[in-house]
Amino acid sequence: MKIDIENKQLFPELMKFNLIGYMKRKGVIGGDKTVWKVDGDGKIRKIFDSGKEVKSPWIHVKQDPYRNCDKLSLTEYLFNFIPTRCLECWKVVVRPKTVIELIQLHNLMEDMNVGKDVYCKCGIEIGRQFVTETYGGYFYTNSLQEGLARKEEVQALCDKYIRPGIKVILKRYCSEFEILYGNSKGYNQPKDAKIKEAMIDNNVELPINSNTQPDLLKRDVIQGWIEHAHDRGDLSYKQLNNDEPLYSELQTY
Repeated sequence: MKIDIENKQLFPELMKFNLIGYMKRKGVIGGDKTVWKVDGDGKIRKIFDSGKEVKSPWIHVKQDPYRNCDKLSLTEYLFNFIPTRCLECWKVVVRPKTVIELIQLHNLMEDMNVGKDVYCKCGIEIGRQFVTETYGGYFYTNSLQEGLARKEEVQALCDKYIRPGIKVILKRYCSEFEILYGNSKGYNQPKDAKIKEAMIDNNVELPINSNTQPDLLKRDVIQGWIEHAHDRGDLSYKQLNNDEPLYSELQTY
């Protein structure tokens, strides 16, 4: 690579197109919080985090192999706009009231995936202070029309097999984005969004997500659900524990 010393726009161009520079300033490469690396072929890849899935409160019943949220999150974090792929993400959200309903929703998701691909996950809501609900189930779709159709289907199935009137909504992309960038109906990307997205697409490489959660991880996640139910005062968990509390009652005087 030769450097053009006659280029009076060299530094501004470097500032604009230096992806590593953006990543270093955000601390995600070349620092204490490094989660990305540059391989010998010049591609940027995420450093494998074996603890990420172990800590997850979710069971991913069916993962979309092409919905690569790691790359999309990097785009938003570096450049402060919502990626195009996220603008096409519509989520049907189910709100179980008890851990029993959560497990019923999980089983319903499993049934919906027999012979077809219905991308979805369910679990407990932790670590996000703006979410007040205890449990959640998420179905992922790729357009408003597809989302509305899935919402109608999910509402009917949940009313029948879990509880009539269970809360089911349709929302656009991640709630964090709506909090950061305002109402999803009025959002517009900046003019240079496509250029910056191309920087990520051309330089960051992640494998197609074809993995499934092994059963030993799912068992740990389910145990965490039950413990979370106890912590939140959801006593429905007792029917999963011989109708007993998780811990013996204190002796009082």
